[in-house]
Amino acid sequence: MYKNSFNFSENIIMKKYKTILFLILLASSALLAQPKLSRDFKVTVSDPYKVVDGSSKEYFSDGGGHVVSIKTQGKRVTIQKMEIGSMKEVDRKEYLDFPEYANLQNIIRLGNKVLYLFEAYNKEKKTFSFYGREINLKEAKFEDYKLLFVTKGDVPISRIGEGTGFFMQRIRFDIFYSVDQSKFIVRYRRKPAKRNDAVNKDVLGFYVFDQGMNKKWGGEMEMPYTEKEMDNMDFTVSNDGTAYMLAYIRETKSLELLAINNSDIKISKIENDRDIILKQVWLIEDSKGVLSCSGYYANGLISRKGPVAYNSDGIYRFTMNTSGKLLSSNYFEFPLELLNQNESKRINRINERQEKKERAGISYLQLLNFITEKNGDMIFLGEQSYLVEKRNANGGSTITYYYNDIVITKIDKDNNLVWMKKLPKAQKGKRGKGGMSVRYIRGDDAHYLLYLDNINNASLGVYGVPKAHVDGKGGYLTAYKIDNATGEVEKHPILDITNLYGDGTEGHQFKTLRIFKVEEKLFMTEVYIKGKQDAMIKMELLK
Repeated sequence: MYKNSFNFSENIIMKKYKTILFLILLASSALLAQPKLSRDFKVTVSDPYKVVDGSSKEYFSDGGGHVVSIKTQGKRVTIQKMEIGSMKEVDRKEYLDFPEYANLQNIIRLGNKVLYLFEAYNKEKKTFSFYGREINLKEAKFEDYKLLFVTKGDVPISRIGEGTGFFMQRIRFDIFYSVDQSKFIVRYRRKPAKRNDAVNKDVLGFYVFDQGMNKKWGGEMEMPYTEKEMDNMDFTVSNDGTAYMLAYIRETKSLELLAINNSDIKISKIENDRDIILKQVWLIEDSKGVLSCSGYYANGLISRKGPVAYNSDGIYRFTMNTSGKLLSSNYFEFPLELLNQNESKRINRINERQEKKERAGISYLQLLNFITEKNGDMIFLGEQSYLVEKRNANGGSTITYYYNDIVITKIDKDNNLVWMKKLPKAQKGKRGKGGMSVRYIRGDDAHYLLYLDNINNASLGVYGVPKAHVDGKGGYLTAYKIDNATGEVEKHPILDITNLYGDGTEGHQFKTLRIFKVEEKLFMTEVYIKGKQDAMIKMELLK
């Protein structure tokens, strides 16, 4: 009896030892599996501080060693000031003195001015009042707001910004600014009088202001074509305050440049040397007064997975003077080798068939950024993004958002292709963009593309097929590093956001697009941690 009891206890002890040994080995294995973090970045996480909720959060450096954040939650706006070195909060002010029904449209920086631009709806008159309010960065405070103009009628929502439900940003007014940052233009579209696109002509509002929010000119104008006849491609404002609009005329399959100043619209036809479909165009005036148009072009319609859309066959770039005279025109086609990279054999076969029809391209590619460097070289950054809606048996639906491969291209100042890369990425989520997409950072001799990746991809090679990162499920902050001269690519894990302090503390509400530049080679972003606290992450680029 005694011996049997002893053996029973001995067995329990041995099992405990085996369990402990297994856990030690498992922990050791996990430690060995941890990827080496990038030596290009030095990462520091601040001590936690009291959270400030905001459906919109924007961050600016005051140029004097501080970061100022502006957080909007409905009519409540909080301005915080934080010291960069210590990453400690030094000031906080809350404002509730906005007009009724105020809704943020954008916060822009023009030179040393930061302007908070918002609208407020007049229910009785069914008009919108548009306001501007300067933010004093040095003192981290608002100045009084200023009425800039009132619309003559209703203005529909053009897109949805950040936030959800009641606090969702409803964007009705688009803001563009000149290359010298001396002026900005507010552009909007009036609610159509008739629903028939064949007879309805858009009425667009254009208002141009200087840095001090003094109106240069403005008003509402009827467009020269019906909605069915014309697509508005892009807008910009020149240094002299003239608004320019690039329009595609469907019947003639031609491009036209509309120069708008006060109540005058001057139309110039742009001679195109190829019959292509412009998917997306960015219209920008350069420092010499030349208008530059850059974007993706397509040769035909195709659907692979997700919604029906045009492929992007390559990059189209042209320049013209302010009268619409074409000065240069260049095409940079995506090669078949690039299209087939990291794709299945089935997709490769489809691409090869489409290539014979001159329709092979990258599906759902959106232009994210177009950077002109100091020496005149150009960087094009694109990303595959689309959504898929599935109907449920009960009549409802679910929407899944996808943000996939990145395409980055360098073209030199003489319009020669230097390199072109398609970099694997897989992200999906249910909350719009959320923490997905990519943030561009320029190093001394390289370009960095930061994004949130599935933790299982941390040790995956540059061109391995990644497992999908699910938005809101932790992940590694990761960077692709592209050598500026050669285009050589490296992959750099930067930070495990599920383990900020080495004790398992997870950063929530991480948004890649909230990574902001503080000063040269220094970037920061803010995350939420449990206990109604926020923390700031500082990333110093060492290369």
